[in-house]
Amino acid sequence: MSVMEMFSTWFSIILAVLVLIFNRGLLRLLFGSVENSVMGACITYLRISAYSFPALAIYNAGASLYRSMGKTDVTMYISIISRN
Repeated sequence: MSVMEMFSTWFSIILAVLVLIFNRGLLRLLFGSVENSVMGACITYLRISAYSFPALAIYNAGASLYRSMGKTDVTMYISIISRN
């Protein structure tokens, strides 16, 4: 794992933990007061999104590394496989 991938992974894990801890406060800051059912749905969506941050960071760091090396076919094949 390259330094860029490790940094991206750790940064995304820290960000995901912060989002999971402060999700309600963050949503209140962004949207103010909304109905409880809407806030509940927002929190659920934000939690699901936060759990995907590390996986997205690893994929994007790896994809950018392969693109910079000129191996764009690798990222294309991974993208195709992951969509099916």
